[in-house]
Amino acid sequence: MTTTRVAILDLGVAPDGVSSRPGSWRLAHLVGCAVGRRSPARGSIVDADALVVFDFGTGRDGMPAKSNEQLARVALRFGTVPLLAQTEAAWLMATTGRVVIEIEALARRHHDCDERYVDTTSAARAAADLLAESPLATVGVIAHPAHAARCAAICEAEGLRVVIPTQINMVDFDPASGQWWTRRRSLWVLREMAVLAHHAASGVFMRRC
Repeated sequence: MTTTRVAILDLGVAPDGVSSRPGSWRLAHLVGCAVGRRSPARGSIVDADALVVFDFGTGRDGMPAKSNEQLARVALRFGTVPLLAQTEAAWLMATTGRVVIEIEALARRHHDCDERYVDTTSAARAAADLLAESPLATVGVIAHPAHAARCAAICEAEGLRVVIPTQINMVDFDPASGQWWTRRRSLWVLREMAVLAHHAASGVFMRRC
């Protein structure tokens, strides 16, 4: 899968007071979002300087996961906002003619990722690196509703402001996903509790640029 990449984007600066402040997440809130059936909206997507699309699961036999097809459709609803995305969603959006920055290659080069798997933390850090010229950048987090709060918390820990659109609640689990924990809610919760505990203990949510 080949994704169009651009070298430089003028992402501008969001006005003060329009989105969440860093450090406002709490572990109990992250747990509640992980087990809940809907992600609460946060801020307004019109304030986003860019969208960051986090893959959820992996496809099989050369086809993207159903969840990532849905995430790509959500992101494409928001006009010409610059798009940063992980591999499957990036490829899907690029096939529509949109310019997309795929963030996984950067994550592999600079964040010591496994060659085959870029996790949420590394993807968020790669997005923050790309937006480093706009220190007050506001990003719209496009992620599975059970995943979005963690994605947002890590983005904020990397110095980004965050908004979350309600439209992500249309994204489902994919029973055929190549990642077992993204196939259904019960499996997701089983793994996510361990991930949240590890991140909290290692200070992932407290890191600041």
